[in-house]
Amino acid sequence: MKTLLLLRHSKSEEISFIKSDFERNLSEQGLLTIQKVKKYYFSKYPFPDLILSSSANRTKQTTELFFDFMDVVPNIVYLNELYHASASEVLDIINKYVAKHNFIAVVGHNMGLSELANLLSKKGCSELPTTGYALIEFKNGVELHQGDLFEILNPKSL
Repeated sequence: MKTLLLLRHSKSEEISFIKSDFERNLSEQGLLTIQKVKKYYFSKYPFPDLILSSSANRTKQTTELFFDFMDVVPNIVYLNELYHASASEVLDIINKYVAKHNFIAVVGHNMGLSELANLLSKKGCSELPTTGYALIEFKNGVELHQGDLFEILNPKSL
């Protein structure tokens, strides 16, 4: 069994002329939402074996806050390639790691993550909002249209 957690970064600062898109940080609302989603998620589900995260500021902050536990040292790989990656690019990155890990979390950006969740799920998946996630399970390898969408979370539902 293979499991993927596709987590979209939390709400970020507005676009400005002072910082590039890559350098934008999380907004105050984004910081609050991460705590609610984290509490909900970890009340039900285990910690992933591996976390792949875009190296953009807002995704790094989302990753660090979401997976911050005193008793667990997370296995995090930050990748520039995940910054605004397409669904196929994200899948290619996952496939480099999936043979050695049963549960991989990917923290990234839309549209790539939402499109990937939609393509991997047997029944499709709606667009992921900021701090939203899709939890998808596979009986064999990670393949298109073969995943069971175990849960999709919109933070507004919490």
